[in-house]
Amino acid sequence: MTIPTALGDVRTANLHSRRIAFIYEHERLSVDSYLLDHDGTTGAYVVLAWCIDAANKWKLLRYSKIKGLEPVCHIVEIRRDFNPYQLQIALIDTQAFTVHRLHN
Repeated sequence: MTIPTALGDVRTANLHSRRIAFIYEHERLSVDSYLLDHDGTTGAYVVLAWCIDAANKWKLLRYSKIKGLEPVCHIVEIRRDFNPYQLQIALIDTQAFTVHRLHN
């Protein structure tokens, strides 16, 4: 059985610019987590993340499907194409967001 992930662990990863690894829908992912927010349609918590693995693209990942989160390392460089103002995002969790990410 895979351990559920605490919301605080995702917030901590975002605040400290951490790369994280976890199981998501039976697949192991490594991502740079940027935002914890609410989906505009469902209201569910979602994580806006850059997927490091084969996908190499931005994804909105449903928080409730993230299992066994492990911090991997610090994010060395903030991606220039990071955009917290996507249409799917209704509300940014400000406990897990720092403004410096917009300016690096």
